[in-house]
Amino acid sequence: MEVKAQKNPVKQDISYKKPEKLEVNEPNNLLNVFDDVDAFRTVSVAPSGEPKHWSQKVQVYISGATYRIYCWDATNNTWRYATLT
Repeated sequence: MEVKAQKNPVKQDISYKKPEKLEVNEPNNLLNVFDDVDAFRTVSVAPSGEPKHWSQKVQVYISGATYRIYCWDATNNTWRYATLT
């Protein structure tokens, strides 16, 4: 039995685009990074209560010049945060 190679009519784009360089020390650039990731919510009030979904377990808090990342601590059932400078 003879097997013939078939041509694949579907073209695949395997090109790579180099991402723009973001300065992480700029608050607006940091927000752009978080906005691109749907898992992080941006809030202006510190989170309270137990999150219902895994995507709610990390939240970015912004109030004036204060920037924090809140993470849910499931071991102690409380929110922990780190202040961004």
